[in-house]
This record gives sequence, structure tokens and C-alpha cells, in this order.
Amino acid sequence: MSGERRKRDTEQTRMQILDAASELFIEDGYDAVSVRKIAAKAKLSHGTIYIHFKDKEDLLYQASEEQFTRLMSRLRRLPRSRDPLQRLGDALLEAIRFGLEHPNEYQLMMGLQTTFGGPKSVNQWGPSADQVGAFFTGLLGEGYESGSIRTGDRDIDELMLLGLMHGVVLEGAELESERGEALATTMVETFLSGLLEKGRTK
Repeated sequence: MSGERRKRDTEQTRMQILDAASELFIEDGYDAVSVRKIAAKAKLSHGTIYIHFKDKEDLLYQASEEQFTRLMSRLRRLPRSRDPLQRLGDALLEAIRFGLEHPNEYQLMMGLQTTFGGPKSVNQWGPSADQVGAFFTGLLGEGYESGSIRTGDRDIDELMLLGLMHGVVLEGAELESERGEALATTMVETFLSGLLEKGRTK
């Protein structure tokens, strides 16, 4: 078998395992899923899992990274011609829409980690998750530098952004699609209005 063929087969097996793990984590919850159960779902031997992944936590880490990569791809396609505050609004809406369209996958990215029952692992999120975080931090930074965002506590602004995103996805997932979109749009507009220069604090 050629090196190129072997590489393709390895990647195909890896994705087969990840798909099975993601589906089971979403359907049954992290705690209820074993590596043997993932192997059975993927129609592979138990030992094959450990050739590609260290353990179950590594599988969750890699599965969430796949979803962050998908979200980052959507964010990168957004237009860059708008001002920083408009771009921040576009990005927030896109991330929320991703969560509303794929609520289970969003839970995989953001929520299932809490089932570990302890403090967050330093390896809990990877490079793709960091890229998404840096994307939003960068947009906020551009807004501060351009003067279009009022002065204030940047850490609080970032926490408000995350709280808005998670809250709208959580509540919007229970609504009809049009109502979920209306909720997302209204909340993002309200958040942006609070960041405007005209609201600058003395």
C-alpha cells in the first residue's frame, strides 16, 4: 500500500471514530459512553480506538475541535468591509445561528465538558477553539482602537459576549426558527448598542 493511500485510510478511520463518538456523546451524554461503545458504533475493534486517540477525554476534545473548525470556517467567510462594530454583530449572529442550527453539536463544543465533574482541564479546548476566541477578541480590540466602542472593562465585555451567545442558543433552541432568529437579532442589537461610543463612561 502506498504512503498516500495509507494516509487516506488512517484519516478515514479517524473520522469514522470521531463521527461515532460525537453521535454517542450527543445522544447519550459523555458519562454514559464508553470507548467500547464507540468502537461498536464505528464498527471497529476496541484496540483500534487507542491507535488514534489516547482516551475518551481525548475523543471529546478532538470532536469538539471539529465543530470549532466548522464554526471558524463560517466566521472567516463573513464580509470584512463593514466597520468593527458591525463585523462584531455579524460574527455574533453567525455563531448564534450555528448554535441554533446545530444545538447538539454546540452542546458538544461548549457544554459536555462540565460532565467531567472537576475543574477545567488545561487541554479542554484546542487550537480551533482558541482561534474562535481570538477572532471575537480581535473584533472587540478593533472596536476599542477605532473608538467605536465606549471605554470600559474589556474582560466584562468579553464575558457579556459569551453570556449572550450561550444564552440565546440555549433559549432559542426551544423556539421556532423564526422566533429564534428574532431573539438572536434583538439581543445582538441590544448588546452592540451598549458598546457604542455614545455610551462612553466618564
